[in-house]
Amino acid sequence: MSKFEKFCWTWYYKNYLFKQLEGKTNYKLIKMENLTKGYNSKANVKTLARFCGLGKKEFDYEQITSHSTNKSITKCFPSYNNWSAKKQNTLKRICGELMIDFGYQL
Repeated sequence: MSKFEKFCWTWYYKNYLFKQLEGKTNYKLIKMENLTKGYNSKANVKTLARFCGLGKKEFDYEQITSHSTNKSITKCFPSYNNWSAKKQNTLKRICGELMIDFGYQL
């Protein structure tokens, strides 16, 4: 199995487990891109913190984001449209149905 196939199976397994929790008590699905992108990402992060029971004292968004703590080099994963046909097909075969359930478009 290629490294990419392992990545796809890992994504599928984790998200399959999340899907099983849908509708259960104390479970809220929030996609990472909804927290980090868009005009209201700051409000989304604050809403999540409050949902988790964190007050201003435990979670101060402005203080946390006032300086960079991650000194790693930014790496960018290529856009899906730039993948080889083999990788696109592998992703669709392994993750496709579940990705559609979560609202992703292939």
